[in-house]
Amino acid sequence: MYIIYEIQTNADGAIGTLTFTAQTWLEAQSIYHAKLSAAAASELPCHAVILMDASGTPMEHQAYRHTQPDPEG
Repeated sequence: MYIIYEIQTNADGAIGTLTFTAQTWLEAQSIYHAKLSAAAASELPCHAVILMDASGTPMEHQAYRHTQPDPEG
C-alpha cells in the first residue's frame, strides 16, 4: 500500500492536506503524477506532493513554489 499526500499552502500561510491511497506502485505513481500536474499549474504560493510507502518512508516528493513577480522589476 502507498500513501500520497498533497500539501497546499495558501497566501496567508494556512496549510491544507489531502490524502490518497493506492494498492500498487503503478497506481501510486499515477495518482502522484496527476497531483504534481495540478501543482505545477497551481496559483498557490506552495503546492507539494509526497509519495510514501505504508510505513511512512518517503519515496518521492516535489514542491512547486509560485511567487508573484516583483511589480517594480
